[in-house]
Amino acid sequence: MVRAVNANNSLADQSDGVFEIIDQKSVKLLDPNGGELYDQNRNFNIQFSSIGLADDVGLVIEYSENGGLLWEELTSGTVASFSGNFNWFSDETIFTAGNIYLMRVRTADNSYSDESNNLFSVISPVATSASFVGSFSFNTNWNEYPNATSYSLNVSESVSFDSFIVENLLTTNLTETVSDLYHNVKYYFRVKANIESDYTSPSSNVIKVRLPESSDLKADSLALVPIHTTTDGNSWTNNDGWLVEEVRDWHGVTFENGRITGLDLSNNNLTGSFPELAVELDHLINVNLSGNTLVGVPDFSNHCYQW
Repeated sequence: MVRAVNANNSLADQSDGVFEIIDQKSVKLLDPNGGELYDQNRNFNIQFSSIGLADDVGLVIEYSENGGLLWEELTSGTVASFSGNFNWFSDETIFTAGNIYLMRVRTADNSYSDESNNLFSVISPVATSASFVGSFSFNTNWNEYPNATSYSLNVSESVSFDSFIVENLLTTNLTETVSDLYHNVKYYFRVKANIESDYTSPSSNVIKVRLPESSDLKADSLALVPIHTTTDGNSWTNNDGWLVEEVRDWHGVTFENGRITGLDLSNNNLTGSFPELAVELDHLINVNLSGNTLVGVPDFSNHCYQW
């Protein structure tokens, strides 16, 4: 309370009630303040205000990934050096996509602080399970990404994506069919989101797909084995892959839509009798055996044949 009196104390008055002196100094975090979705590996502004703090007062910006139990320093400076904002890069090595965070700004001596009113999230694209999985194709799928204008799809036989079946296929869809693949093989896919022209997200999670074996193609490959056996396949000029690799890697063999359609063993030192083609090879339409010393070549009237 305050009282006023004259010099001889004959007149006096005082406050009608109690008042308090309030410290007007403060810092206030403006953004992020809860509920935001931040793209991973992108620049954003952390904004805050300060009242009554001298320019040389130290400030610390921190984040928490456990609801404020523990805080990690993001950066530090002074009131003057920040001028109310900090250009924050949501580095994927620090901010894990799918996690939720709080942000806090405080004075270096902990006298004043303010934190996000609620949690915010750091996000990246999410790939989902493949669908319509066949022996030679499958559908890739992913969730819609906020503000994405397109997506870039990658498919590989390697989990490290050091080679590609599909590389950065640009699409506006949330699903794409990948075909002309090979049965009984594992494939991997992931997707990136493109936002306008200035940002491409990190890759999504990786989805693994194993294609089922094709009984037709397996039967086709077994039907070719007698050719190697009866024409001295070990002495062929080129017998790469035969009987040791998948049939797609056998020299001279081509296939389409999951069936063997061509056999080119021309000028390849085949000798002896060429066996009758098994009925399983009912999609074989091109056979080239020219330039070899074969006897007893069977009837190829149902095939396009070169002798």
